[in-house]
Amino acid sequence: GQNVQRLTKGQADYYPNVTPDGKWVFYTTVSADLPTTWKVPAEGGDPVQFIPHPAFNPAVSPDGKFVALFYALPEQLLFKLALVPISGGEPTRIFDVVAQDYSVVRWSQDGQMITYIDTKNGVSNLWGQPIDGSPAKQLTQFKSDLIFRFAWSPDGKTLACERGFFVNDVVLISDFLPT
Repeated sequence: GQNVQRLTKGQADYYPNVTPDGKWVFYTTVSADLPTTWKVPAEGGDPVQFIPHPAFNPAVSPDGKFVALFYALPEQLLFKLALVPISGGEPTRIFDVVAQDYSVVRWSQDGQMITYIDTKNGVSNLWGQPIDGSPAKQLTQFKSDLIFRFAWSPDGKTLACERGFFVNDVVLISDFLPT
């Protein structure tokens, strides 16, 4: 495209998510080792902090009324999945879902469930947390590998996952003489 415009000015801005009406971009920035969630007009302008607490990975609901994100509980630095009204303020619901590595959240097409990655014993699966607070449901049954990112198709019927594993090899080079 043309007329590319920089929207954020932070050195570590991640997880952009656009509101359904296309007017705002929510994102995470990291400063002083703590993530915070911000929003900026999609047309450009000054970013504003969405909520005054550490939080990351915002996902705006399909109806544009809520933001799902991982929110730091004030009494401890433990991030849990939370729902915050699009206008900001305190969470209306905090779920018993603790952030892990690769804590990506996505909304179901109908806006009634938040999907997230849960990793146990080195294996990731997707789970769905109904926003009414009923128990989470396991959505995939993978037996190996990690999920790094995922996305649902617009109709909610197809899932794309980036899956794999880390290879960490150590090599010892001895008796090496540079020439």
